[in-house]
Amino acid sequence: MEPESLDDARQTLAQIEARLRRDVADMVRVLEADIPAFVVRTVRRAFEQAPEADDLSDGALRALKEETAALGRDLAKEVGQALGAFEVWQWDSGWRMPPAPPEDLAAHPRVTETLGRIGGALSELIGRHGLPAGSLGEDPGYRLPAYFVAGHFMKSLVNSYWRALADHEELRGSIADADQADERKARAARWETA
Repeated sequence: MEPESLDDARQTLAQIEARLRRDVADMVRVLEADIPAFVVRTVRRAFEQAPEADDLSDGALRALKEETAALGRDLAKEVGQALGAFEVWQWDSGWRMPPAPPEDLAAHPRVTETLGRIGGALSELIGRHGLPAGSLGEDPGYRLPAYFVAGHFMKSLVNSYWRALADHEELRGSIADADQADERKARAARWETA
């Protein structure tokens, strides 16, 4: 790459990173807003599905509802803290980019690990209250909202994130290759002049 085009590439990379940062911040806001509602919906559905729910007293049900709300708030806070740093969302050079932009965040190892804790927490909660884990369904894990949350449509944010991330990684690789070529050229010139 010529120096001028390399400067342009670096400027474009900075613009793409700014877009990524906005998408990440918006996705974290959506997650923090949606997780409490997801937890309540999921536990309520499990309660409605489980015949064992009939054995709970009204006091035990109130306790379940209070713990459910508290768990939702705690999980939202935990996810917000774990995923709030932009660096968490960056792509490690050793990972292969998905061949096509995914529809969700499951292809991102660090994000998946963080969101994956939600299903286990739900299973543990209902188990403590005498409801079977099976009442949560086959996959009790968190699912991204398919509706507007906090003024954003998560699917659009996810699509934008993956497209920008692919562009970022491709451009970052091109810049790194150009930088390495320049370094080799400088060493070759030094070799010839020494």
